[in-house]
Amino acid sequence: MKTLILLIQFFTRIPVPVEINMAEINLKKGSVLLPFVGLIIGAWNWLVFSLVDFVMPLPVAIIAGLFAEIIITGGFHVDALADTADGLFSSRKKERMLEIMKDSRVGANGVIAICFYFLFYAALFISVPDATQIGWLFLVLPIVAKGVTMLLFAKMSYAGSKEGLGAIFLGVSFWTVAFSQVIVLVFVGLFFSYVGMIAYALVVLFAMIYRAFVYKRIGGMNGDTLGAGGQMGQLVCLFCLVLIWGLI
Repeated sequence: MKTLILLIQFFTRIPVPVEINMAEINLKKGSVLLPFVGLIIGAWNWLVFSLVDFVMPLPVAIIAGLFAEIIITGGFHVDALADTADGLFSSRKKERMLEIMKDSRVGANGVIAICFYFLFYAALFISVPDATQIGWLFLVLPIVAKGVTMLLFAKMSYAGSKEGLGAIFLGVSFWTVAFSQVIVLVFVGLFFSYVGMIAYALVVLFAMIYRAFVYKRIGGMNGDTLGAGGQMGQLVCLFCLVLIWGLI
C-alpha cells in the first residue's frame, strides 16, 4: 500500500497527505503496481467523460475526457512528450539534445508534437465505430500507457545525469516487468477481448521500435523519453483498436 501511495504521489496530482519514507520502499520491485496507477487515472477520465456525455454532444465529452487526464496528472507526461520532440528532433549532438530536453521552455517541435497528439487522439476517439466503447477506452488506455513505461524500464540504460527522476527505476527486474504486462493484458482482454490483445501486441512492437530509436539518438532513456513513450503507447493502442475494428 505504501508503494502504491508513493507511485500515486509520483505520477499524479492526487493529494494523498501521507509521508512515505523512501528508504522503506523498494520502488523498483513495487513498480509492478504502476498499471494500477493507470487504472486510477483511467477511472477519473472515464468518470469525467461519462458525466459530460450525459449533457453534452459526444465530441465535447471526448475533449473533456482528454482534459481530465491533464488535470489529474498536471500534464506531467505531455510535457515530457514536448521535451522529447524538442530534443530528439533538434538535429544536434547527443549532449545538446539532452540539454534541450532539460530546458523548461517549449520549442517548435514540442508545440507541433502536442498539437498533433491531441488532434490525432480526438479524431481516433470520434472514429471509434461503437460509441459505447469510448468510455471503456478512457478507462483502459492509461493502463496501457503505464504498461509501455514498464516495458521501457526493462534492462534500461540511462541517458544523461542519473539525478533525473527516471533514474529511480534503473534496475527493474525482468519478472517485475513481465508481471506488469500480465496485469495490462488482463484489463485489455477483459474490456476489448482478442482485439485488445492484438492491439497491445502491436503496442509492444511500437515500444521496441521507439526504444531502439531513442537509444540510437541519446544512448538510453531518461524521464522525458519514458513519459513520452507511455503517452505515445496509448495513442498507438487506440489507433490499432480503431484500425482492427474497422477491418472486422
